Amino acid sequence: VRVGEAAMREVAAYLLDHDGWARVPTSVLVRARHTVFCYNALRAALPQQEGARLSAGQLPLKLGSLQEFVSHECDTSEMGPGRFSVRDVHRIGILDLRLFNTDRHAGNMLVRTPRTAA
Repeated sequence: VRVGEAAMREVAAYLLDHDGWARVPTSVLVRARHTVFCYNALRAALPQQEGARLSAGQLPLKLGSLQEFVSHECDTSEMGPGRFSVRDVHRIGILDLRLFNTDRHAGNMLVRTPRTAA
């Protein structure tokens, strides 16, 4: 994934997860600007005057993704492989194939305890 393209991949994952089959959280593209974002090229072009700063109005919009927060207990790095059903492993594997995701690891899969009916 090239720098600046991760947001589009996150939204693509959500869109390709038809009917929430692999349980990808809701994700949308957003555009934002703020002085805390990295604008190294613009800063390098500023005159080397003391106090020269970029104001928010001078900054270009950056593209990013906004994702639904998912409450979870841990990520899968804290669990053994025997704790997952074959169906759940297939869900994430098929999604990764569709996305050509080569970055799957235990730290980027969240674990939730299923809710039981009262």
